[in-house]
Amino acid sequence: MRKILIMILLLFATFGANAQKIHWLLFIDTDDSQVGEIDKYSRVVLKDHFVNTVNSVLAQEGYETPIYDNYGSNISSQNCKSVVSNLQCSSDDIIVFYYIGHGGRNPNETSQWPMLWCGESAEHPERMVSLEWVHNTLKRKNARLTITIGMCCNSDFHGAPLASSQNRFANYGNTYLNSNAQAVVKRLFLQNRGDILATSASPKESSGVVALNNGNIIDTYTFCFVNNFEESITNGNPSWNSFFSELTQTVTDISNNYSPTHHTPQFRANVSQASQPSRQQREEPDNVETNDAVSNVLNTIAANFDYVTDANSNSLSVRRNKLNDFAQIFASDAKVKVYSQDGNYQVDVEPIDVYLNRIASSGILMKVAPFDYRASGGRISELKVKEYYKRKN
Repeated sequence: MRKILIMILLLFATFGANAQKIHWLLFIDTDDSQVGEIDKYSRVVLKDHFVNTVNSVLAQEGYETPIYDNYGSNISSQNCKSVVSNLQCSSDDIIVFYYIGHGGRNPNETSQWPMLWCGESAEHPERMVSLEWVHNTLKRKNARLTITIGMCCNSDFHGAPLASSQNRFANYGNTYLNSNAQAVVKRLFLQNRGDILATSASPKESSGVVALNNGNIIDTYTFCFVNNFEESITNGNPSWNSFFSELTQTVTDISNNYSPTHHTPQFRANVSQASQPSRQQREEPDNVETNDAVSNVLNTIAANFDYVTDANSNSLSVRRNKLNDFAQIFASDAKVKVYSQDGNYQVDVEPIDVYLNRIASSGILMKVAPFDYRASGGRISELKVKEYYKRKN
């Protein structure tokens, strides 16, 4: 049924080859017998508190925001190498690679950067993917900004990590970004050029996890990453160097003081200030090519949401006309369910026609992030989304 749905999407999709994009390359090993459940939660938090937050701001600047969301059975070293090697981008594009899973190093390894297991067995170290190879390959794409992050062990021992305890505030409503957060995200991602390579542990170290007050367990690095990111963009004015320096200190403090697994993150940032690229007229969405059918559908839906909510590119009448095409992929009685940023709490539900007209004329809605759907008869019957808004200061 979902394959039929993709064909429907292609009927009204146009090719946006010249569009500016931020490419999210997520590789998260959610099937591992030891850390799979931990990585599942890390993936959700990373997307809801970092990926979607950044996308909500960049979508307002005309950027397309495809997410190459590789997890579960889609994790393999071959797939990782293929996605990294075959990625196509332009000079004003942005690339963010984020890996969560097992990692390691050979005993005689001289590089400071780990090897990524990518779901492979420890019995086949030759199949591991070098994080440094990933970064160097992506750098050669000549994007505006390339960020490569590996959340994994950097040692030759791999066991189930031990957890410390941490509290974390949960948002059980929609997400709101103040003006400072919007300005900082634009500056970090659009007013810098260069590359950043980072990992959660130094050579010979394992990476730890933290047990949260909500009962979930998350890796320490991603926990600190999203917390520091949200705090710094909301109330601060960080540079990339200061952000990763403070992140290193935060992770080190937690792992030294609260966690049995001590590890010190490392990073290398080669970035310089640059003028923000001119905003391009948003084209009608193209069909985003990924190697996963579900991701393909969700990316295409997200691109269409960006088009109909982008008041900076087209008039309300033009965007309302697009709604007629967009509505073709939905059943006539389809429902859109809006969920909280954290947890699995439904905060609203609307018929598809009511929902589409509301978001087109909202004025403060920055991003609709779809994360799941049901299809029936070749049409979407139910869509689950999260919403990101401008906060009125």
